[in-house]
Amino acid sequence: MDKPNIMNIVELSGLNKQACLLSSDSLAVIILISTILLALFVVRLLSILIKCSAKQPTIQQSVQVPFRLLITNLPTRVCTTNVAFKYDVFVAYAEEDNDFVSDHLRPRLEDELGLKLCLHQRDFHPGRNILENIEDSVTSSKKVLMVFSTHFAHSPWCQFELAVCQRHAMDRGDLLLVAHVKNTPVSDLTPTMVVILRTCTYMDWSQEGQGRVIFWNSLLLALGDVLVPRAPPNLQPRQQRRQQPRHQRRQQPRQQPLERRGVMNPDEEQGEETVIV
Repeated sequence: MDKPNIMNIVELSGLNKQACLLSSDSLAVIILISTILLALFVVRLLSILIKCSAKQPTIQQSVQVPFRLLITNLPTRVCTTNVAFKYDVFVAYAEEDNDFVSDHLRPRLEDELGLKLCLHQRDFHPGRNILENIEDSVTSSKKVLMVFSTHFAHSPWCQFELAVCQRHAMDRGDLLLVAHVKNTPVSDLTPTMVVILRTCTYMDWSQEGQGRVIFWNSLLLALGDVLVPRAPPNLQPRQQRRQQPRHQRRQQPRQQPLERRGVMNPDEEQGEETVIV
């Protein structure tokens, strides 16, 4: 067996050193490039988060919008007389909030103000598809009032009603009315409900005397176009005279009819002829 040559050993040792130096340089370059890319990614992510936080206010700031500011920015809508609405207000609420509707909302709006409410426990047709009941009831109502609470947020049917009411409000160019009851924290509401509170008229229900007065005043202000009575149609003079009291009709002179050419006027003396020129 041949002994290893000293020159061969020196050459092999030199090659190993060059290979090690090359691998260490490549590793350093890779680490440098990775660090730069990671830094750029972090900077980009932070810039996006800063822009989003600057554009969107916090939930607490968005919910605490004064009612007067919202009501002044509402688009006005007059209920047209050519549309036959069956109900004045459609009320969407959870089963657990029935005490608020039956004890406070219905007596004030229906019994005292004469409005006709649409309540699912009373006015939905039994045996009919609940989806059709919701769709037809919302379409047949002039206004929509949502009763927001924790139970409303946890009810799938209430969330479906909210979606239907929101779509109809957008089609009509109107805004939803919201009654915020039972001191429901914003954290218990769904994101859609929080957006509704930011963009629509809402009233905070309170058991206290002053808070209750503010609630009813705000609600009646929002229902102004529904509470305004319709103007009577234009009546003919004879119909207007018939609707007047009898003693007023006696005091007014009788309106003479138009005579035709050559026809005697019965109120004038016989022998005289009234001719229209």
